Amino acid sequence: MTGYRGDSGPLSRRGLPVCDARLLVNLVTCADGAIFLDPFAGVGGLVLEAVASGCRAFSCDLDPALRHGLSALGARHSVANACALPFGPATVDAIAAEPPYGAQAEAAVIESLAEMHRVLKRGGRLALMCAARQAEELRHKASALGLRVFLDSPVNRKGTDCAVLAWEKAGCRLL
Repeated sequence: MTGYRGDSGPLSRRGLPVCDARLLVNLVTCADGAIFLDPFAGVGGLVLEAVASGCRAFSCDLDPALRHGLSALGARHSVANACALPFGPATVDAIAAEPPYGAQAEAAVIESLAEMHRVLKRGGRLALMCAARQAEELRHKASALGLRVFLDSPVNRKGTDCAVLAWEKAGCRLL
């Protein structure tokens, strides 16, 4: 997909703008030392913001070439599929991600929401900046999982229609 993220070529990928990374991290974190996860870490913009916010950052990405850079940013990184996260149930306080926008990844992005729900603690928050066409299925999946929406907003990033979706898992909120 073309747009502000590039054309998906190996040397043309661009990271999430700092303001967007900060927005997503701010939506989900509230306590120093919170366990933060980006299951679609890419080049690590969310990891940088999470570490700067005082979180214990974890990242996952399918691309093994990213592991050294993400680890150097301060994340505990795993080469992993977001549909099979290497974490136990209810072990993560906060999750934020910008999943792939491409149509070929759409089914995996939708499927990954259940896995993010599995590892998220009660009262934890989850925020995604996704392609606009992914948003409706994510809304339905989140509702079926019992996630409570607290933000649902369309955004346009340099010609690419997106949505910012944020939910809280039922239970007590972190202090």
